[in-house]
Amino acid sequence: MAVTALAEFARCPRRHHLLHVEGRVEPRGERGGAEDDPGRATERGTLAHAILAEVDLTLAGEARRARMEEVASRRGHDPRSPGVRRIVDELARFLDGPGGQELVAAAGAGRLRREIPFTLRIDDGAGPPAHLAGAIDALLLRPGGQPALLVDFKYALDRPGAAGRYRLQLATYALAVRRATGAAVETRLQFLRGAARAHDGVAGEAEIAWIERSAAALARAAAAGAGGRGPEELGRSVARCTAEECGFVALCHGRTARLQSSGG
Repeated sequence: MAVTALAEFARCPRRHHLLHVEGRVEPRGERGGAEDDPGRATERGTLAHAILAEVDLTLAGEARRARMEEVASRRGHDPRSPGVRRIVDELARFLDGPGGQELVAAAGAGRLRREIPFTLRIDDGAGPPAHLAGAIDALLLRPGGQPALLVDFKYALDRPGAAGRYRLQLATYALAVRRATGAAVETRLQFLRGAARAHDGVAGEAEIAWIERSAAALARAAAAGAGGRGPEELGRSVARCTAEECGFVALCHGRTARLQSSGG
């Protein structure tokens, strides 16, 4: 099971079912506009991640921008389109800021690893184990015995409460690094849009321990189709789903959602 899918299931089994079992596309709602290119948030995030994974971070200015545009072009996007130019602009702004400069310095010193794939086996002894697959965006190997810094990029704005949604994902990544290296690891959630805010310590020992205890049972529940139940059975209210900015609110709650949105 993909780490992102496991985290999605832990957050809301029904949302996981709609996305990963039924294969539905989440309605865009207010998340994007007609001027966005690529048009879907997942495509924009994929392109942003590809640029940060492939471009020589020690480049600067026009040389770096040219390489970013090359990545976009190789992936079938027009680098002159407004949406792609916006992505390039935002990534360039991030790389020129404090968080980006830390990555640049690590890359120059040969201490930066990017796009590290892994498979993590978690066995709770109560049933089949889970094998979680994922990829770590960036890992900074700090000198002097300091903990490594695991960085997860999100091509999104840092909205209230957003960081908490990714806690389990980062905890799983941190557990994978710890098992593979035996080294201490710290986590950073790095938003890339707007002010490009970073949240350090999003996942700590408590979250890592929870993943070791719970991941296998969650994966088995997902495989058994537990997300196919209705929102009421899962304890999901219109208010909660709306606060989480889920695009499936109308689909899941139907008339109830329409009445609440209209004040009825």
